[in-house]
Amino acid sequence: MTSRYKPELVKFMSYKDGIVYDKDSVFITEELLQVTPDHLCRWMSQQAYGDAEPSKEMRPVHRRSSTLEFSKKAISSFMPRINATWDPVTERGNPTRSDAVIS
Repeated sequence: MTSRYKPELVKFMSYKDGIVYDKDSVFITEELLQVTPDHLCRWMSQQAYGDAEPSKEMRPVHRRSSTLEFSKKAISSFMPRINATWDPVTERGNPTRSDAVIS
């Protein structure tokens, strides 16, 4: 399954870091621990709306919700704290499980 999930992680990390990563890139734990719900929300908005900060008038025409759900699941599978919910106070846990990303 990771063979289908890895491209989503590479696309996300490329967006987050502003670097075009190779499909075979390996991300160390420290890099993955720096991912925040804000990074994910901005990337998902970029994917769906074509803009990281869409206006209320914009419609998600670039990606379907089911595709975004798959992307979230794929990225989540690589998170070091995969089973932990996101704690906004300590900023620890799995950022894909934060309230901001889920809603």
